[in-house]
Amino acid sequence: MESSNDLPGLRLQAEVWEEEAAELFDQIPVKPGWACIDVGCGAMGVLRPLSERVGPGGRVLGIDSDAAAIIAAEQFAEENELMNVRVRQMDIFDGDLDSETFDLVHLRFMFAPLGRDDELMARSLDLLRPGGVLVVQEPDASCWNTMPPHPAFEELKSLIVDAYRRRGGDFNAGQRLYRMLDRAGLQKLGVRAVVRALHGGHPYMRAPLHFAALLRQRIVAANLTGAAEFDALMQTVDGIISKPDTGVLTFALLQAWGWK
Repeated sequence: MESSNDLPGLRLQAEVWEEEAAELFDQIPVKPGWACIDVGCGAMGVLRPLSERVGPGGRVLGIDSDAAAIIAAEQFAEENELMNVRVRQMDIFDGDLDSETFDLVHLRFMFAPLGRDDELMARSLDLLRPGGVLVVQEPDASCWNTMPPHPAFEELKSLIVDAYRRRGGDFNAGQRLYRMLDRAGLQKLGVRAVVRALHGGHPYMRAPLHFAALLRQRIVAANLTGAAEFDALMQTVDGIISKPDTGVLTFALLQAWGWK
C-alpha cells in the first residue's frame, strides 16, 4: 500500500486479500462478458478473480504508474494464463482512457495514500459506463493490533496513521467509503468489512513493521519520534510479533460498491 517499488510486499498483500476480493465480486456479482479495470493493480491486484468471472468474452485491464509493477503484473498474468487480461503503465489522472468504457472500475488502497478524494472519484466515475459498478476497498486501522494487544504496537500504528495524515492521505479511508459513494450519486450501495486473524508466523503479520520501515524517514523528519526511539520501538514490536503465542489482527478492509 505504501510503494509500487515494493513488489514482494504488494504481491503478498494481494495474495492475503484475494479470497475476500473473490467473495466481493461474487456478491456484486461480476458477470461474464464485462469490461473491467483494476486501478493501481501493482504486481497482482485483483486481476485473477476479475479474469475468472468475466470469462473469455470479457476483458480486464490493469493499470499502474510504476513500470516495475507493470512488468510484474504482466508476468503474473502470463504465469496464470489470464488470456483476457492486459496491463498498461498509466496514471489514472493522466491516462488516455476513453470515458464510459468499463462495466466495473475497481480501486484498492488508492484513496488511503493519495488523499485526492474528489479527483480520484471523478476520474473513476468518468471511466464507468452508465449502469456500471464502482468498487473501492480501503483500510480502517481501528482493530489493527496484536493478539493479545500490546501498547507498543498501538504506538507504532499511531505513527503510521499520523505519517499518512501528514502527507495528505488517510490510513482510515475505509471509514469514509459509504459516505463518499453516496455523495457521488451512486445507487444500490453495498458495504462489507473483512478482517484476517493471523498466527503461526504468517508473513503478513509483519505488515505493520514493513509499513513503518517504508515511512521511517517521514516519521523521523516530522519529529513524530526520534530515530533512536523509532528503531527501539520497531525492535520491541518485532519481538512481540515473533513470539509463537502471539497473533495479529489485521486492519479491517472496508469494501464498498455502487452503481452509476
